[in-house]
Amino acid sequence: MDDIRVTYSGLISLVLGILSLIIGLGFNLIVTRNLSEIEYGTWGIIGGIIVYATIIEPVITFWTTREIARNEESGKTAIFSGLLFSCIGLIIYFVSAIILSYSTEVNQDIVLLGLMLVPLVFINNILSSITLGWKPQGVSYRQIVFGTTQVLLGLLFVMMLKMGIVGVIYAVAISTLVSIIYMISYNKKRLKNPIKKEFIKKWIKFSWVSLYPNVGSTIMSLDVMIFSIITSSIIGISFWTATMIIVSISSSSQLVSRATYSKLLQGGNKGFIQENIRLLIYFSILFTGITITFAEHGLFLLNPIYASATIIVIIMSLHNFLRVITSNLLVFVTGVDKVDVDKKSSIKNYFKSSLINVPTVQLIQSIVYIVSLSIVLLITVSSTDSDFTLLLYWAIIALIIQIPITVYSVLFFHKKIHLENNFKDILKYTFAAIVSFGGIYIIMGNFIEFNTEIVKFLPQVLLFVIVSVLMYIGITYSIDNKTRRLVKTITMLIRKK
Repeated sequence: MDDIRVTYSGLISLVLGILSLIIGLGFNLIVTRNLSEIEYGTWGIIGGIIVYATIIEPVITFWTTREIARNEESGKTAIFSGLLFSCIGLIIYFVSAIILSYSTEVNQDIVLLGLMLVPLVFINNILSSITLGWKPQGVSYRQIVFGTTQVLLGLLFVMMLKMGIVGVIYAVAISTLVSIIYMISYNKKRLKNPIKKEFIKKWIKFSWVSLYPNVGSTIMSLDVMIFSIITSSIIGISFWTATMIIVSISSSSQLVSRATYSKLLQGGNKGFIQENIRLLIYFSILFTGITITFAEHGLFLLNPIYASATIIVIIMSLHNFLRVITSNLLVFVTGVDKVDVDKKSSIKNYFKSSLINVPTVQLIQSIVYIVSLSIVLLITVSSTDSDFTLLLYWAIIALIIQIPITVYSVLFFHKKIHLENNFKDILKYTFAAIVSFGGIYIIMGNFIEFNTEIVKFLPQVLLFVIVSVLMYIGITYSIDNKTRRLVKTITMLIRKK
């Protein structure tokens, strides 16, 4: 396997990720500007159900990335198994759709149309897991292919043919199929080996190891279903889905660490982790600053009716910042665990490993989160007619419960991987963010005019986004030697190209 240059691959993934993010926002603008609140809420519910339907996907993807990174060619076997496992996903989706259709005001036929997405998502994610094992930046190329196709089909089905949410489902389905075709071509070197039942036996035998890490995230994703059932509100889900689009911008920062997990699986010197974590913090603070500062403007761009949910974006951006740091630190810990390398490892060995310890912590967090959300909603739903108030409670609960998990992840990471403290770097970058984004927020209030016409409003917002980013980079460049080295590294990479 080619040696993965973590910084290079991470920066490439970040740049490509930002490009795909911009393309993705284009599709989201098409969707939010043309769908009603009920339709958009239904689309949010479909997305939630797909998460439940793909709960068994890690039985394959968990092992595939680890095996490909260690030159065990399980790619073709993974795709074949994915087709079989997706049948179970279809059943899960169907049952979930029926339950939600009777509990909320969603259109059952529309939700069931989303069934076509399940096998496509399965295969697409399996191909991504193969790519992560040997060329992590390839996933970013795939996202650009997917996003570009999505925008073109969105223009056709949603804007020109006025197909509404049906057009959105078709656009996503066809785009995912195009993505699959691209990824098969990209990974053809890893798909030449025959299907081997040995891999399938191993995956099934140790499915409890691969499924267990996914239990926590699946339980956590029940929040959409719980909110829908308790409040019977589709409009509330539409607002939540819109806010998550803006919040997801800050998740782009973790792309700089995309290659780290694969590199750790290869073994060898782990000194690169220190620099990678610094880059993760640097870009996480940058993107969080963007989402908080331009929260209202981003929601207004999606659709003016969602602009009132600005405070939700701010709270969830802070939550997402902590979540990104937490999830990456814990993934790094699992990357250095070699329990699965030893074919003679017993079940007891697995239980003692981070492959089980880390998911246990995430599972506890998920249970506390879902139980807390359910209790608060049940207590407050009868005393308020405001979906916004309930959404605010939802966001606050998510943030509060994330804080202790983040503290634990930092302590646990330093216990397993001994590195220097990044506290000084955090202070420097936070200072730069407050000055740059705080200053821009104060200034732009006197210049930006909220206009429903995208062609007039978007250029104003982009100008201030660019200025704030340049200010952040400029301040950190002047006060931080590591940032200066980063800029030089990027400059060298550009010149080589």
